[in-house]
Amino acid sequence: METEDKEKRYVYRQQGLAKGEPLQTLHGVIEKEFKAIEQDIESLYDNWFVETCEEWVLPYLYPKTFGIERLGGVLYEFEKILKSLLSKV
Repeated sequence: METEDKEKRYVYRQQGLAKGEPLQTLHGVIEKEFKAIEQDIESLYDNWFVETCEEWVLPYLYPKTFGIERLGGVLYEFEKILKSLLSKV
């Protein structure tokens, strides 16, 4: 039984080599996509925090932090908050 399994594996391996190793190619494609998804998830996690987020995320984080939900007036409200903070210094 064990000898048959070894022979089958050998035959499959030889067929794979003859066809250009399609399973190895498929594995490489899947691994590449998995790494891209993993990096995207890490980036999304980093974007949850002001200290580690990318610049484009800041306008979306600050309104929620200060309770400002209107997108039209985000910059105006942010400017008011900054002015009030700077005036106290």
